[in-house]
Amino acid sequence: MIVELLKKNLIDKKTFLLMNYQKVDLNELQLTIVLLTLELSGQNGGKKVVTSGDLGLYMSLSPSQIDNEMDDLIQKGLVKITSKSIDFTSLFLSIAVCLDNLEVEKFQNTQQDFFSQISQDLGENLTFEQISFLSQTIYEDLTLEQVLGFSHQKNINNFDDLRTKINQEISKKPKALFKYNWLNS
Repeated sequence: MIVELLKKNLIDKKTFLLMNYQKVDLNELQLTIVLLTLELSGQNGGKKVVTSGDLGLYMSLSPSQIDNEMDDLIQKGLVKITSKSIDFTSLFLSIAVCLDNLEVEKFQNTQQDFFSQISQDLGENLTFEQISFLSQTIYEDLTLEQVLGFSHQKNINNFDDLRTKINQEISKKPKALFKYNWLNS
C-alpha cells in the first residue's frame, strides 16, 4: 500500500524519511545527508548533481566524512550513485516495505489475539470452520469489537450461541452497497 503511494508521489518523501529513517538503520548524519541532497538537487526547479563538497558547505563534516557515510548507504543497498544523479529509490522502497510488513504483522497479531480471546470466553478451542466463520463475519459484516462484545455476554455459553447472536445482529443491519470501517483501517 505505502509502496503504491510512494510511486504515485502522494507521500512527501522528506517527511516520510524523517518519520521512519530508523526503520532502515540510518543514523542522523546519513539522514541529514539524504535530506540535504534531496533539497539541493531540487533547487531552482532543476535536477543538480550534489557532491560531498556541496554538502560540506552546509554541514560540520568534511567531504571525506560525507563520502564515508554515503559509502555506508551504498553498501546497505539504499542508495545508487551514477555520474548524473543520486538515486534514493531503494531507500524509500525499503522503508515502505518495512512499514507494510509491520502493518501485516500487527494485523495478524490482532487476529490471533481476537481468536484466543473468543476461545477463552467460550471455554472451548475453535475449529477451522468456526475461525472461518468469524473471519468472514469481521471482514464483511461486524467489527472485531462487536464480536468480542457478544462473546463477553453472560447468555453466550458456547460457539453456537455466539453464531446465533452474530446472525441475529447481521439480520438487523440494513443491506448496503458496501461496508468499510474507517476506524480499523
